[in-house]
Amino acid sequence: MLRSIRGQVTLLLALPLVTLVALWWIFALKDTRGHLEDETRSNLSALSASAGALVRLSGTEPESLDRVLGHWASDTGVRCTVIDRDGRVLWDSQVPLEGLPSLENHLTRPEVRRAFEAGEGYSVRRSDTTGVEYLYEARRVELPGGPTVVRVSLERNRFEGVLSSLRMRLLTTLGAALLLALGVGTWWMRRITGPILELARTADRAEAGEDIPLPPGGPNEVRLLGLSIRRMARRLNRAMEDLEEERRTLKGLVETMPVGVLMVDRQRRVLFFNDPMSDLMRSDSPPGTPVEGAVRHPKLMDAVDQLLKGGQVEATLTQSDAWSERHYLMRGVGVQGSAVVTVQDITQRVRGEEALRRFVSDVGHEFQTPLTVIRGAAELLRDYALGDNLMLIDRILEQQRRLTDMVDRLLLLTRFEGGDLGDPRELDLADLVRRAAGDASWLARDGEVQVELSLPHEAPVRASAEMEAAVRNLIENAVKYVRSKFDRSPGGLVKVTLEDQGDRYSLWVEDNGPGVPPGMEEQIFQRFRRGDQHRSRSSEPVGGYGLGLSIARGIARAHGGDVRLEWSQPGVGSRFLLWVSKGLDKK
Repeated sequence: MLRSIRGQVTLLLALPLVTLVALWWIFALKDTRGHLEDETRSNLSALSASAGALVRLSGTEPESLDRVLGHWASDTGVRCTVIDRDGRVLWDSQVPLEGLPSLENHLTRPEVRRAFEAGEGYSVRRSDTTGVEYLYEARRVELPGGPTVVRVSLERNRFEGVLSSLRMRLLTTLGAALLLALGVGTWWMRRITGPILELARTADRAEAGEDIPLPPGGPNEVRLLGLSIRRMARRLNRAMEDLEEERRTLKGLVETMPVGVLMVDRQRRVLFFNDPMSDLMRSDSPPGTPVEGAVRHPKLMDAVDQLLKGGQVEATLTQSDAWSERHYLMRGVGVQGSAVVTVQDITQRVRGEEALRRFVSDVGHEFQTPLTVIRGAAELLRDYALGDNLMLIDRILEQQRRLTDMVDRLLLLTRFEGGDLGDPRELDLADLVRRAAGDASWLARDGEVQVELSLPHEAPVRASAEMEAAVRNLIENAVKYVRSKFDRSPGGLVKVTLEDQGDRYSLWVEDNGPGVPPGMEEQIFQRFRRGDQHRSRSSEPVGGYGLGLSIARGIARAHGGDVRLEWSQPGVGSRFLLWVSKGLDKK
């Protein structure tokens, strides 16, 4: 009741009236009682003076007093008592003459004692003679036989009746006023709340797209509210229509995408998945199915659990059956407690990479025999060659060594891309970095390039011996490009930093070389791709094959890590990051 406007306004009307009645009852009736009592005492004082005058005329004989004061007491409606100096009752208008001797001594009465002492006394008390509460007024009268007290009294309930009548009239008047106020207030509130309630009932129809009618009545403010709600409902309906259209468009777009999409809400229920995701889901999984009962692949289930806690996921997974094996690239993100996962079928790419690795491996092994024969034949001819023939044979041997080195690097890269770690053992990564930096110092041309190291004392890691090749390629690549930029001038700098980050080590190689050209941030990690394609290999005495970064990334990934370009700015420099898992618990 009090939560509604009608109840609150009713309370607002009733509370002041009830408070007014209570205050009037407490203060006004109390003042009225006091005024009545004062007025009654004043009247009693005048009556006691009249009675005293009559006593002076009649004397103190009981018969004379009864004859003179009897009619007077009856006419005035008061009780009159005459008391001598000893406290004996000489006459009482309510006690027969024969009963006077049995009355108590009245000197103990406060008003009588006060009258003898001060000439006039007043009290309000219950009469010991009649048992009724009176207002007493006593006055001393000087007579020849000595002082006498004349006392007049009036029953208190005579003006209590006046007060009761006043209370009843007050309650009747205030009750009528309260009912009238409540009636008028209720009628007035209906004029206000009626249109508001009608608006509330019709506002629900806006959800169905219906127009909200204006309230039939009510004050201007309510009509303005109705107009505002009506405009808001129209805008809401248009927004809902646009949203529904966008939802249908998005759903159609997602359903026709070649990428699988899965959406899971924060209550772990499946909201949506499209056909390309069906291979990883159970077919009988309508929207609202718990994710545990809908997802078939355990790795996808683990990814959903992780995303529901927040963060991102990127991994590959494999789905196998009796006839085929398919590979997927899975990416996911957690959004406000929900999870969105996409999977892309990369089976063809994986098969192509596997075929390429087999081809490179087969061709590399096939190349080793003719390259060995060429080297043997060239070395034999070199023993008998003279003049220009000797120079040509040295050129043949140089190119044979380059081809042999390239084949060895390709075979190494193919092996690590296939996940072959060889024979892992415990190594000191800090020592590998020191050796690689020292071996790269011959490229610096007598201090043209400074190599600064920031390494821990030791960095134990479980890895294969080829980890040194990954570190060496990264550092030598930085030194080579810094040297090419400064071209025999001082100022070249390569900073190598190794940090322990809990379960892994991070190696940063930062240089102030030419940087990586825009658009080639990922291409430099591909086979035979270099960051300085504008230069020919022949112009660089230590020219490479574009395999160094590919080999470094392949070795790092085989060890549960990766290599990436963290930062680069043309003409300013670049920073590469290599990180690997410690792997000390995998023995």
